[in-house]
Amino acid sequence: METNEMETLERLKKLAAIHFRTLKPANSESKNYIAQIEVLNYFELGCIITDMLKLCILALDHDIHNVPEKKNQAD
Repeated sequence: METNEMETLERLKKLAAIHFRTLKPANSESKNYIAQIEVLNYFELGCIITDMLKLCILALDHDIHNVPEKKNQAD
């Protein structure tokens, strides 16, 4: 059982090294990370920015439905 766990751990480390490399530490002292995204041209960059803005709008619009409406106090 011990060797099976060691093989699984080694396999997990290899998969993590392959797939989890987008975030890189900013420096060794802070807990901040840097994400580098490569784009082909300005058109692709514009599409990414547009999609991120649409996502933010949808997230804000979704939160509006959770806010209770205020009723008039004068009634």
